[in-house]
Amino acid sequence: HASMAALSSLVGYVLGNASSGAVQFDECFLEMGSNIIDVTCDVLSWEFGASAGKWDFASGSSRRGCYSVLLRPPQRWRDTLINPEFLGAMFSCHKSVRVGRDGDQPRILVEKRGRMAHVLRQLLLQLSSVASGPVFSDENERAAYSGFLLDGCLNALESILNDEHQHGQLVEGSVVADLLSAEIVDLVTILSRLTSNFKIKVMSTLPSFSRYLNALCHMGKWLLETSFAECQRVEGDIEMMEGVYWKNDALSHVLQCSDANADDYWLVSGTGGEEAIQASRALASMLAPLYGPYCMCRVRMSSLEEHFITKEGGDLDEIREEISAFGMEEEMNSGASLGRLDVLSSIKTLSEMFQQCMPRLTALFDEAGMGGDMTPEIAALLEEARMLILCAGHLLTDDCSGETPDVPESIINASKPGMPNSDTCLASIASLVDLLRSMAEKQATLMARFP
Repeated sequence: HASMAALSSLVGYVLGNASSGAVQFDECFLEMGSNIIDVTCDVLSWEFGASAGKWDFASGSSRRGCYSVLLRPPQRWRDTLINPEFLGAMFSCHKSVRVGRDGDQPRILVEKRGRMAHVLRQLLLQLSSVASGPVFSDENERAAYSGFLLDGCLNALESILNDEHQHGQLVEGSVVADLLSAEIVDLVTILSRLTSNFKIKVMSTLPSFSRYLNALCHMGKWLLETSFAECQRVEGDIEMMEGVYWKNDALSHVLQCSDANADDYWLVSGTGGEEAIQASRALASMLAPLYGPYCMCRVRMSSLEEHFITKEGGDLDEIREEISAFGMEEEMNSGASLGRLDVLSSIKTLSEMFQQCMPRLTALFDEAGMGGDMTPEIAALLEEARMLILCAGHLLTDDCSGETPDVPESIINASKPGMPNSDTCLASIASLVDLLRSMAEKQATLMARFP
């Protein structure tokens, strides 16, 4: 109770000064505030015994990086934790403390404000893990709690996106840019935790469900487009890219959200009724459009990187290449789940990209018998084709322990007679498979002629 009381006093002090326009942050206050929040995070992480439940690290799906960590504090904490005013105050406090684009203060003060804002987000992340247990009186209270957290997170994320669109991207490497990147990663991590813990069955009932899907889509597009623009700037030299690591981290959490939603049993089992059907349609219309930009940016970035490596006459060392391949495999699995939210549109996206690649690839195959060295342009084209084949393979098949990959349930359902656009979907899948087969046959024929 003492840590909760101290936290409430801290939040009240910041908000009281913020409302009067007299917020004066000094180093001692920021240090004290960060320490109080750190203690609160530690207390929330305690195991409270059988009466209150324990940590449950296995309650969520561990597949493809999605995870769920549930905290179950005792019932006597409900007056503080399950309190709309308290939750709203936490986000208002964060809004007052965060640096944003205002970096005119002394560096030490900016850094301490950034740290306090970060630990506040870490506390909100932990509060996103209070998804069950005795603190909730019923399911309605549980849903309302997730809604307050979701709304606060979306407000912060939408504000950042609006600033980025209006003022452009900050220069990477500055203190303010580093703090903003950490804020984006923290916020999408909170969204990922809410998605994993409360599930789409609860999330889809919230008034802000559409905002949530739109925010994921817009943030994902922004991360991809700015990463691709940076890759173009450095002409494929990945090691020289600014901000690539934190953007990949943030994108992985966005994809984890789509992964958790797409693979939810309530959604895919057919037992969710009309509510699940409506949720599926919302996912298809508002989140699935991210699949096209994802494929385009990842394919083109990989092609640019291969062009650079070939031009420089270098190559990735084996360990680094293995790590890169593993990370790409994990990401593409999640990307495939995103594409399966709207199978027909995703198939059309890949077919269009193949149609742009095939004439150049066919011309290359026709010239195969003429000899010649591997040029950067040829290497880039082959990498483009390889990445497209990987995207198609992940979209249309699942990993399995045997020799034949499984056909995903979502692909089967989209092609079933009686489903909307099932005939068109089936024809599109068949057309894409035929395109892949013709490409393989062409290459096999040339290899036989010119071993």
